[in-house]
Amino acid sequence: MDRPAEVSLPPLESQADLPSWQEALLLRMAAPSVTASASTADAVQDTSVSQAAQSEASSALAAAAEALSLTAESGSASGVHSDGTRWWRETGTQELADGKMCVWTVLRGCSADGSLEWQDKWWRTSDAWGYRELGAEKSGRSSTGAAWRECWHEAYDTRSVVAHITRNADKWARDAPGAEWHERWTEAFASDGAVERTAHKFGSVAPGVTPEDGHAAEWTERWGEAWEGNGFARKWADRWAGRAEREGGGQARKWGEHWTQEFQANRQGARWGEAWSDDPGGGGWYSRKWGEDHHGNGVVRKWGNSTDGQSWDVHSNEDSWFEGHSNFGWEDALRHSPQLLNVALRPRTQGDDGTPPGVLGKPGKRRGGPPKPA
Repeated sequence: MDRPAEVSLPPLESQADLPSWQEALLLRMAAPSVTASASTADAVQDTSVSQAAQSEASSALAAAAEALSLTAESGSASGVHSDGTRWWRETGTQELADGKMCVWTVLRGCSADGSLEWQDKWWRTSDAWGYRELGAEKSGRSSTGAAWRECWHEAYDTRSVVAHITRNADKWARDAPGAEWHERWTEAFASDGAVERTAHKFGSVAPGVTPEDGHAAEWTERWGEAWEGNGFARKWADRWAGRAEREGGGQARKWGEHWTQEFQANRQGARWGEAWSDDPGGGGWYSRKWGEDHHGNGVVRKWGNSTDGQSWDVHSNEDSWFEGHSNFGWEDALRHSPQLLNVALRPRTQGDDGTPPGVLGKPGKRRGGPPKPA
């Protein structure tokens, strides 16, 4: 991702603690999309790229396009609002690698007493050969220790025979006591029909906080799905959680599960996975592995085993269903990217031979996810 040069925030001028309700209000005023107060437990339950997340990213990128359109010439400005809030704005251009030019705007602000500060960035990047990019980033912090950072990025590349649209977002927040939440997601679309999506979510309670019984102190979830445009489809998920002290006291315990499925257009494929737990104070290590082999002729082999002695290996007559195509593809990605497609390319300089310095590759086979067992 090509980003403008970092512009450092001014230091906090006051370490005075704010009441929790006042801090929350200021955070919302400074960055309406901040999710620091959202339930991290709820956040990791969703295993799909939600329409709300896509809408939020689109809104941020639309705001980026608007902010940049209002800044045709480089310059800077500053001022003070009636409530004492100070703000600074800087704009400019920056030459990047491979002939790209970045036009950027940075808006910084600080509350009257210095207890809250934030920074917003927007940028637009293009070259002369078919690369377009929009990006936006929000960050901030308070004197009590709360902080957040959110970044959205979208690129359209037509420099090769197969065109690509990529989108990604990275959102992190920490509240004053120290609880954290982090989410990253990526989407890649190719004009030949290939689609790939991945997401990674993480959360943790504040240091020194003991979670309720049955709940984790930290948790991670990763998932992905890919369609290669030739009938091959793959989905996978991997999630785990743990706590430093088991309920009632004792050693730490962890638990998790993962699964993968791969299918060809002829309905031949496989599914496999494992559920596991590691609880030294309550049963030790446990694992239950399972798998399905789909032969494409209506016969499915199901097998598995567990550390407590269970095992099975059977055949059954049943249909093999899988999602052979993404429900959101290349044409959808184009329709959802009007601001990106309207980014103007750089004029070509005299002597250009029309050959771009680099191109993006097609999403590859079996990228990411747990390996298939031998």
